[in-house]
Amino acid sequence: MAMDIYSFVKVSAPIGESFHYFFSLNLMETFQVSPFFPYTVYGSFKDQSAKKGIEHLICFEGGSTAKYLLRDYIPETSFTVNISNFTSKSFTALYSVDCYLSFSEIELGRTKVHCHYKINLHSNFWNILFNFFLRKVIQKKLDLVMIRTAKEVGDFVGWKSSLDNTRD
Repeated sequence: MAMDIYSFVKVSAPIGESFHYFFSLNLMETFQVSPFFPYTVYGSFKDQSAKKGIEHLICFEGGSTAKYLLRDYIPETSFTVNISNFTSKSFTALYSVDCYLSFSEIELGRTKVHCHYKINLHSNFWNILFNFFLRKVIQKKLDLVMIRTAKEVGDFVGWKSSLDNTRD
């Protein structure tokens, strides 16, 4: 069972600068929505190690881990990360998470960053619970993370999420 969550931001920064900044983003931060989910101690790639197929462990508080796999990497265009093999009981429902980010220049010095999370759950039961209790909370957290990151990399211009029922 999979759930899709989308968000995008527009930022006043060149595509290369935006790409490198978002690439080092902790993609599990979106799931840190309550005290029940452990915080990520280490969980991002660095540009020096960017190569399709590279993987490492994400470490959470309390010693639990997950596997972080760079599935696809096209410099200054897009990347896909798969996060799986969660050892924390807090992530029992999650089979894996696919995070896809793409970057497009909307005009000179301005970039649109699309983010798509595909959350793969273990069963219909977890799918129902996720839809009922967590979908909107995680969507809002993703939007906040995208907006905050856009502000850090350059001047924040605008955003849209899948809660808006439209895609740009």
